[in-house]
Amino acid sequence: MVGDYFVDIIVNQVIFEIKAAECLRDENKAQLINYLKATDKEVGLLLNFGKTPCVSVESVSSVFPSV
Repeated sequence: MVGDYFVDIIVNQVIFEIKAAECLRDENKAQLINYLKATDKEVGLLLNFGKTPCVSVESVSSVFPSV
């Protein structure tokens, strides 16, 4: 293990990663994917409460259909 990670919130097997940034970036999604890989969780939600009065939400799953 390289370091420790701290998930913002876990509810019913779903990881919630909460940000307060101008916009969501690829790095934010990569962080959530790493959290999913490091745990037994399969679903994550990336929430951004940016400076505008709207909320950005992106869902991520660690389960991919087989080809």
